[in-house]
Amino acid sequence: MFSVNLEQLQYTIQHYYGIKFDSCRYLDRFFDLRITIPPADMEKFYNQLELRPQYSIDRVIEHVIKMFNFELREITRFYSQVKAAVYEPTHNSKEYDFSFQVGEGKHVILVYIVPLLIGLEIADISKYNNFINGQDIEPLRDLFREDEIERVLIRMLNNDESFDKEMDKDCIPDHNLLVGGFPCQDYSVAHTLASSHGIEGKKGVLWWQIRDTLIAKKPAFCIFENVDRLLKSPANQRGRDFGIILSCLSQLGYSVEWRVVNAAIYGAAQRRRRTFIFAYRNNTVYGKKMKNRSVDEIVLTIGLMANAFPISGHSEICESNLLDYKVNKDNMDVITDKDIENISDKFAFGFEKAGYMHNGKIYTCDVTEIEEKPILIKEILQENVDEEFYITEDKKSKWAYLKGAKKIPRKTKNGHEYIFSEGPVAFPDSWDRPGRTMLTSESTLNRSTHVVTDPGTGRLRLLTPIEAERLQGFEDNWTNKGMPKRMRYFCMGNALVVPMITRMGKVLDNIIMNEL
Repeated sequence: MFSVNLEQLQYTIQHYYGIKFDSCRYLDRFFDLRITIPPADMEKFYNQLELRPQYSIDRVIEHVIKMFNFELREITRFYSQVKAAVYEPTHNSKEYDFSFQVGEGKHVILVYIVPLLIGLEIADISKYNNFINGQDIEPLRDLFREDEIERVLIRMLNNDESFDKEMDKDCIPDHNLLVGGFPCQDYSVAHTLASSHGIEGKKGVLWWQIRDTLIAKKPAFCIFENVDRLLKSPANQRGRDFGIILSCLSQLGYSVEWRVVNAAIYGAAQRRRRTFIFAYRNNTVYGKKMKNRSVDEIVLTIGLMANAFPISGHSEICESNLLDYKVNKDNMDVITDKDIENISDKFAFGFEKAGYMHNGKIYTCDVTEIEEKPILIKEILQENVDEEFYITEDKKSKWAYLKGAKKIPRKTKNGHEYIFSEGPVAFPDSWDRPGRTMLTSESTLNRSTHVVTDPGTGRLRLLTPIEAERLQGFEDNWTNKGMPKRMRYFCMGNALVVPMITRMGKVLDNIIMNEL
């Protein structure tokens, strides 16, 4: 009797004799009887481990197992270590408070980071070392790409905050301006909007929190910010996500102006493209004023966005109607929750950089901006920076690889093979251009991180925290309040470009003053 991985053995034979060699028939010369052991029933195996899906740690355990494609003996080893380090404390001990607010994020470390570290050490010690040394954060990204895990994390981060509790929106102080940003993925959560189950399990949860706040507090004005691709997402139903947002605002009695802005075009130090959304209640002084003005005037000359970000030209204004997707058309002036769900299923529209929505009717066009002189990278660079910011010789080849063009064979979970391609990134970044969009990973060994030639030494280095602040338009040392350097970069990667907010703020001040 001989136990063997037959598939692997056939592969080895073909490697020796050639890919077209009939390895299966060849093995028939040596084996008279073959008995195939059925694959393990993973559901039963997980049941034997007593994994309980109602706990976030159990979902993390299962996802890490899938991430690294563990064999049964590796699963057993992984589970036993996680159980000792995390499972017992989180399930049975009253010593731990895992709320983010009170427990200061212990839950994040124990339930997410620790299982990932254990899994990495078992799967690939080199990846483990790169991760703990801050050289590769991709495993963490892979973990949080899982929809269910991301949902749990979002709920946990909001735990114990009044913003996240049902019926607590009324506790928010009255205000005339609501400002916010929100994830752009998966707004088809409208499917659950009208059900008793709420919006659990979806990425767009924060938008619905904003919507609930609008219902409770009815602020006169709103400013929202998102990535530029919000207007185009998802790829298979272009414009759906933004259409849902517009339908919600229309339902609540708001009109909307929007503009996609490249900050560098309007004089900033960064080529950061973001969608800015201005919503106002139709019964405000501003709303009544806009009702009597033409769409061309609002979009091109007199609206908040047109004032803040002036243009020199535009394409033809295109129209669409959210009300075309209504389920119940008895009242064409009212959009219901059920209508929003229908829009989620069917809406598609080509939104352009500028636009306006009033009473469910959409108007949009491309625009040509009046360009202003931007701030260049060379204008934000410091002199005599510390040695810690310079790139060492042994890391230059790694940086060059990350920044270079590449085509990498990959395989999806269902076995589909494809080529992942990406073009080159400037290395080093040019002094004579504004910076690229800064991400939260700035300063790490990452393709998106800025690398510049130091003006004094001629050596390659990273941006300093002060230079990162300047890239976003903040005052020097604005983040220097005792937080670690890594967190200072992270804050700037999440920030808005200050001069763009200032431009909108000045126009908004006048609008609000006229309401008084």
